Amino acid sequence: MAQIYPIDLTRHPSPFHGGWNPLQPSNDEIQRMCNAVRNEVQIYERRIFQVFRAVQYRTQVLSWTTHFIKVYVGGNEFVHVKVHKDIEKNVHLICYVSGKTGSAPIMYF
Repeated sequence: MAQIYPIDLTRHPSPFHGGWNPLQPSNDEIQRMCNAVRNEVQIYERRIFQVFRAVQYRTQVLSWTTHFIKVYVGGNEFVHVKVHKDIEKNVHLICYVSGKTGSAPIMYF
């Protein structure tokens, strides 16, 4: 009979390939990624954001790392962006979701 061993997710928050890392406050690297995709999001949204400030993020690690970032864009509005940083450190916008609030959790999209 197989043994089942519990995994302490506080010590190993993303133990499996493809798992989510815990929600973290933004940092300078995450803000740089947001700055890199800001114009592209503005083009798709057909508007200019007065502010585009990363607030929180989580990552998903596969053969690459995908960043899901909550971005404050002014007023009571947030945008969630999904970005990928390639091996050459180029940042790519995968997709985004607009019309979010500050309390909206970062979910897979």
